[in-house]
Amino acid sequence: MNFCKLYILIIITLIQTLFDPTLYACTTLSGRFLLIIHHAINIGFWTGSLLFGHHRLHLMILIIAIVLHMLLDGCFLTTLNNRICKINPDKHVLVTFINHIMNFLGCKKYVIFVYYLMAIAIAYYDIRYMISKTNN
Repeated sequence: MNFCKLYILIIITLIQTLFDPTLYACTTLSGRFLLIIHHAINIGFWTGSLLFGHHRLHLMILIIAIVLHMLLDGCFLTTLNNRICKINPDKHVLVTFINHIMNFLGCKKYVIFVYYLMAIAIAYYDIRYMISKTNN
């Protein structure tokens, strides 16, 4: 494993986590730990195949995560984290770079749409990568 890529993942995760107000609102150590893990998974979700390859595995995880998100009407980790941190689940989601960008642009209501659109784009990238490798 290339440790430089792992460091990139860790640094991006820490930056995103520090900008999440839940980190400061949560009073339990287990809730804060889960929040950091959740952010790491989120960053891996978007950058996993770019940083580490394993496009087939990444695509399967991406599909499972999106299907679960749609079936459960949200992320089960966010729900669990809100319960552990005693945060109102109706008013709180995982705050990521996407949330900050969409809020800045005044498009907060389109965050989920942008997440799904990005997931489709990344799935397309993974599929195209796998096809290009089988054709060579």
